[in-house]
Amino acid sequence: MREGELTFTFNRRLVAYKQGDTISAALWRNDIKIITRSLKFHRPRGLYCGNGDCPNCLANVDGVPNVRTCTTLAENGMQVTMQNKFLSTRIDPITVIDHIFPRGVNYHHRFIRPRFMTGVYQGIIRRMTGIGKLPTMIFEAKPTKRIVIDALIIGEEPQSMKIARTLADENLKIMIVKNKIGYTLTHQNDEETNSILSSADSIEHDLSERKNVKIIWKTNAIGAFDDGTIGISSKDRLYICKSKIISLSEKGREQPIRFVNWELPGIIQRHAALDLISQNIRLGKRVVVAGEPNHAKALGELMLSKGINVTAIIYRSSSVDLNNKDKLSDISKIGWRIKAAIGRNELRKIIIANDSKQMILPCDCLVTCGPAAPNIDLAKQLGCGIETDRKSFPIVTVNGDFETMKGGVFAVGSVCGLRSRRESWEAASTAGKAVTERLRRMGT
Repeated sequence: MREGELTFTFNRRLVAYKQGDTISAALWRNDIKIITRSLKFHRPRGLYCGNGDCPNCLANVDGVPNVRTCTTLAENGMQVTMQNKFLSTRIDPITVIDHIFPRGVNYHHRFIRPRFMTGVYQGIIRRMTGIGKLPTMIFEAKPTKRIVIDALIIGEEPQSMKIARTLADENLKIMIVKNKIGYTLTHQNDEETNSILSSADSIEHDLSERKNVKIIWKTNAIGAFDDGTIGISSKDRLYICKSKIISLSEKGREQPIRFVNWELPGIIQRHAALDLISQNIRLGKRVVVAGEPNHAKALGELMLSKGINVTAIIYRSSSVDLNNKDKLSDISKIGWRIKAAIGRNELRKIIIANDSKQMILPCDCLVTCGPAAPNIDLAKQLGCGIETDRKSFPIVTVNGDFETMKGGVFAVGSVCGLRSRRESWEAASTAGKAVTERLRRMGT
């Protein structure tokens, strides 16, 4: 390590990182892909979604168990420890269970006789499974803060910034809750999307300097109480927020593409890949992209423009429009699907197949581009009406002003079925005016 370099420890190994790296991104930068092991079978797990939506990168950080390393920034001197491992990081003897019980094991039915041994069995199983040990030390935390405001803006999608600016211009007291600072540009050819994200970045910077606006980054809305109060969790504080108006623009959750060993370290979702690319972290020596045609094609173009060695782009759909002169045409496999991932601890190759044959592709990074399901959890807790869209995903029911069936709660974007960023961005103007008018009628 060079003098003055930022470092933290992972399993007592010194890891260098750059300012702005999350823990999991810093580990990937240092070619460390195994972060934890699965609960029952101790299969290796690592960075996957990049959003904090899955348990694949949980680790003990400075004595705190079950920290999501994909959303936690690395800090100098931080001590990160792998959870749920036995003996060694790369060689865990408990993985033998996978070979003894290849079809899985239900220990609630298998380890119950003789009855006098039940307690012994349970003690052993508890030691073999779990999600980290509770801390023995007392951690300092800031006291819970109660906030009363005019409008609460929740969500990662860029239209939330546009709605917030409309309300801020009316000198209303608002709070914005989002996990990340700024927005990640997509790729050089998507000028419309990049323009929207750039505008959202500019608005966010402007709002962060206004006195009537409070932006809480690196936080999540964790639930709604019966009276409409929202619980908001940050790293060191719980906020209890009471707001006259709530606007939801939560990002959808990318659905996994299932195949044998689909959670093997080295397999990541599109959002995680974009985060690594934005931080100039090499994805791998041989990268394969697979999934939804539009997202897979756009991601492939971005990677090629960044000089990433993309060896194949796999489209399960046969209706993909590619120009013969397109850079992607030589590496595209249309009508193929992934059957399995191969590798002991990390991805080494994948098996793909079409209707007539199959082949093996060497790769050390597979990026999957699954469909995004709207995030409606908070809307359901608030009592909003739910319906089903044309893809059979649940979405929030809204009227022409994007107000839900729960008065005072508005929803704009993927949460209400708007799939394109342009539609959502334009809808934010309508919603912003409607929210402002509603607050005026309420006497604000």
